[in-house]
Amino acid sequence: MDSQLENDEEVLFLAQSIENSLADKYGQLIPSRSLWRELSYPSMTAMQRSISRGSIDIPTFGLQHRRGRFALTRDVAFWLAKQRCAAKQLSGALNV
Repeated sequence: MDSQLENDEEVLFLAQSIENSLADKYGQLIPSRSLWRELSYPSMTAMQRSISRGSIDIPTFGLQHRRGRFALTRDVAFWLAKQRCAAKQLSGALNV
């Protein structure tokens, strides 16, 4: 099987697992007051700075008559899975 295809399948499998876990906890939307913890930022301010610098490719959005910003659980799960698989590939390449 092609290495890229294996990686894509691994990302999708991992993303689905993460999404299920996050959806059980938050539903389909993760509020920013919880998102920073799920992304392992030291504070909400640190996450907001990272988003404004463009170093996180997770779309966040506001909702009418609601405070704060939100991210789709699916987007967060996919981003986390991509980060994990990229790190795994890099570490594998360094060990060759």
